[in-house]
Amino acid sequence: MDDGQFEDAERLFNRAIDLGFREPEAYLQRAYVRRGQDDRDGASTDAMRTLQSEKASPLQIRRSLTLIKPDELKRFAESSAVPSFSPDRRLLIALRLTRSKNQMEMAAALLRPLTSDGRLSEEKRERARRELVLLSIGLGSFVNALRTIRDKQPEVSRMNIEYAFNYGMALWGEHAAVVPEPFARVVEIEQSRPESSPSANYLQCMAVAYWVVGRRDEAVRSAQLAKQVMRSRGGWQFSCWRYRNVPAPTFVDDVDNILRLIEGVENVAPLFLNSPRTNARAENDHV
Repeated sequence: MDDGQFEDAERLFNRAIDLGFREPEAYLQRAYVRRGQDDRDGASTDAMRTLQSEKASPLQIRRSLTLIKPDELKRFAESSAVPSFSPDRRLLIALRLTRSKNQMEMAAALLRPLTSDGRLSEEKRERARRELVLLSIGLGSFVNALRTIRDKQPEVSRMNIEYAFNYGMALWGEHAAVVPEPFARVVEIEQSRPESSPSANYLQCMAVAYWVVGRRDEAVRSAQLAKQVMRSRGGWQFSCWRYRNVPAPTFVDDVDNILRLIEGVENVAPLFLNSPRTNARAENDHV
C-alpha cells in the first residue's frame, strides 16, 4: 500500500480474509486499496462490512463512513440490520454522520428512537436529543426540533442556554421571523455564567442572541472574538449560520455574514433558513 502497489496489496488482503482474518481493519484497509484503484463500489462494500462489525472501533467507524456511497448508506439506514445494533452503537454511528445532507438524514433516523430508549443512560439519551435538535434544524425540520426541545422542557424561562438558543433558531425557521423571548433567555443565562474560555461556536451564537435583543456592541464583540478563536484553533467547528460542521475558513465567512446582519445589511439571513423542509411540511405537524 505504501508503495502504491494496490493490486498486490489487494491480493494479500484477499488471502488474509479468505484464511479467516475477518477483522474490521482488514476490510477497512482493503477498502482503501480498492479506492486507490478507482473501485468505488468495492471500497464502499468493504467499508460497509467494517461499519457492520461489532468489533469496529469509533475511529474505524468514522473512517469507514467516508468511503461508503450515499445510496448505500441510505439503504443501510432503512435496512433490518440497524435495529439489531445496540443503542450505544447506533448512537456512536449517528454522531459521526455530519458531513452531508444524506448523512444527516440517516443520523436523524438513527437518533430519533434513541431519545427515549431506556437501555441508554440519561446522559446518552440527552446527547441523542441535543444532536437530533441540531440535525432537525439543519435539515429544515423545524417543527421536529421545536417538539424535541419542548418534550424535554416546555417553558422557555426554564430552558438551559443550548435549548433556548436552538429553540429560538427553530422558531425563526418555522415562522420566518425572529422571536426575541428565547434569545433573551440565552442572554440572561450568559450574564450569570462565570468567566470561561468559550468556543468559537458559543461566541458565534452569542453574537446572534445579542443582536436579537438589541445589544449591538456585545453582538459585534462576540462575533469578532469568534473569528479570533476560530483562526487561532483552526480545524472544524459547528456553525449556527448553516447548522453544520464547517472548516475554519467557512466558519469565519459565516461570522462575517453575522456582522453584516448586525449592521443591518438587507437580504442577509442564516443559510439554514433555506434548508429543504422535508419533514415539517410533509407531516403537517403542529407545535
